[in-house]
Order: sequence, then C-alpha cells, then structure tokens
Amino acid sequence: MQSSFGQSSLKARLAPVFALAARLAGRTALLAAGLGVVFCMLGFQWLQARLGAPMLDMMGPYQRDELVERMLLYGESGRVLHARFTLFLDMLFPLVYGGFFAGLISLASRHIRYGAGGVFAVIAVMLVDWAENLQLLTLLWGFPGLSDAQIAAASATTQAKVLAIEFAFLWLAGLVFVQLWRRLKQLGRG
Repeated sequence: MQSSFGQSSLKARLAPVFALAARLAGRTALLAAGLGVVFCMLGFQWLQARLGAPMLDMMGPYQRDELVERMLLYGESGRVLHARFTLFLDMLFPLVYGGFFAGLISLASRHIRYGAGGVFAVIAVMLVDWAENLQLLTLLWGFPGLSDAQIAAASATTQAKVLAIEFAFLWLAGLVFVQLWRRLKQLGRG
C-alpha cells in the first residue's frame, strides 16, 4: 500500500505531463476544428457554384420578392440540393466553427478575468444559426406556399446571426487587444 506522501509525490511529478497533454489536445482540437471550418467553407463554395447564386443565409434582409426570385433561380433541383446541404453540412457547421472560436477565445482569454465569457457568445451564435437553418429548411421545402411571417422570421433570424457573429468577433478582438496591451506593458517594464 502506497503512502499519501508517495501519491502526492507521483501527482506532482505527473502534473507537467498532464498539463502538456492538455495543451497538445487543445491545440489538436483547435487545428481539427479549423480544418473542419475550411472543409465546410469549401462545401459551401461548391454549393453556391452549383446553385448559380449565394445560399439563402448569405442574403441580407430580404422580402418576399427577393426570396421568390432567388428560389426560382435555384430551380427545383437547386432547392433540393440547398436543403440537403442545409440539413447536413450547415447543421454541422455551427459545431465546427463553435469549437474553433471557443478554442481561440480560450487561448486569448488566459489570465483575463471573465475573458472566457466570450464562449457564451459563441454558443449564442451557434443556437441562432441552428434556428436559422431550420427556418431556411421550411422555406426551401415549403416553396412556393410561404407566408409573409415565415419569410420575415427567417430574414430576422439571419440578421440576428450576423449581429451575434460580429459580437463574438469583437469579443475575440478585444481579448487579443488586452493580451497585446499586457505584453507591451511587460516589455516596457523589462
């Protein structure tokens, strides 16, 4: 039977190993999420090339006329293809970019009080993005029998997603600025 002295000594010796493993796992996850973002973006580029126009969630605020014009441009096969991408790739995308940005915020918020709170902004973006994707699916599947309320809700959710993304980017930029400021202050003292 090992004494508590031996256990704490073993824990102390293994602590740096666990810390290194955690850093490597975090960097590997960040790299994997970053590659996932690139993969998804390539998929979206391919889809837009096939559709001959940007995806619905790339439209600014839109009204019925603009939406109908876009849906007719896609055609029936384009709407089916768009719905499939929305259902599969665009529902996965928030998890991928969410992991990537949460990792960046975690790195940038080290030693900053409440800095990691930006992860909640990323989670909010993800939730709004999923809500938007579900609404876009109802537009794609329900066309041409869409109500003005459906169209307005989808357009508003797209705009809310854009604002949430901008907020998350600003949070990350603020964290990076604070980290740079702290490093410059340390260099000035050194």
